[in-house]
Amino acid sequence: MRTRTILAAAAIPVVTTCVVTAMAIAVAVTSTDTTLDATTTPCDTSTGKVWRLDKAQSAAARTVATVTATTVPRGDVAKATVIALATAWVESRIRPDLTEAQSDRDSAGMFQQRRPWGPLADRMNAVASTRMFLTGGQGGQPGLMDIHGWQGIPPGVAAQRVQVSAWPQRYNEALPIARAIASALTGTTRACTTQAPMGRCPASGSPAESGLTPDALKVIRCGHAQFPWITAWGGVGPRGNASDHPSGRGIDAMIPAWSTSAGRARGWTVARWYQSHARGLGITYVIFDARIWSAARTREGWRPYTNPQDPQNTRSNPTLLHRDHVHVSVHGNAGTNTWGAVA
Repeated sequence: MRTRTILAAAAIPVVTTCVVTAMAIAVAVTSTDTTLDATTTPCDTSTGKVWRLDKAQSAAARTVATVTATTVPRGDVAKATVIALATAWVESRIRPDLTEAQSDRDSAGMFQQRRPWGPLADRMNAVASTRMFLTGGQGGQPGLMDIHGWQGIPPGVAAQRVQVSAWPQRYNEALPIARAIASALTGTTRACTTQAPMGRCPASGSPAESGLTPDALKVIRCGHAQFPWITAWGGVGPRGNASDHPSGRGIDAMIPAWSTSAGRARGWTVARWYQSHARGLGITYVIFDARIWSAARTREGWRPYTNPQDPQNTRSNPTLLHRDHVHVSVHGNAGTNTWGAVA
């Protein structure tokens, strides 16, 4: 499939300190602007090495995770995501815009698929190329899901059976960074918890600030400063079940276009950001996309969530399952907020 390494497109490795929670490979997702294309910073804590994925790479990686989650059976999503990301990293450094002129022979796109796999437009499209990697090429080439027993064989071997590369060992070498990226994008494993300076957090101007505890006020103000595209917030108010909202200890950040893949990725950026700043903001737990992370149970990572009003999830209500908003609950007045005071 691929016979050379593309170095020009590689993310630049830098050395820094990673603060992690009980795992060898971890990721921090940090939003540095107000666009959908937040940057991703995977780090290997066994070596201290950090890669900074730019916005284009981060967006493509999120597409890989999203397409995999909607294509592969639920129980296989985590492993398939890692295999796909490792393959895309080896082949192109997760860049879907590589043309045939920039690649070896007639290969193109994120997975360096050759012409028999499909039209150039599909091979250079992040969604279409990922789906072909998983389900097979348009010329009958086997995809990951066509490999008998792929779930039980080493990830690098599975990737090689799809790609048929001249250097098969490179897929195994890319597994650490693939696992690191996947941990942040899928919400299934714990993350690197870098405490990046935020500066001061001025008043958001939202009426939801009324009646909040100090920690909840930090959550909404610092969240607004970090993600100004969030224009709707929920604060104090009655709920139909036991809730932190009536006591001013619960905040809801409503996610625009939450039902789209881009909106869901954006929601996870927000949820992960709050997770990373839990201590400073006095956060006890975060809920998004039917998953919950608790500060008291960090070793368990993001766990499946069911709402007390619908414990069997029979209604599939997006609000009850927190798919349309990120919920944050706080202690009340315990946040250290060491990187900036609330104005």
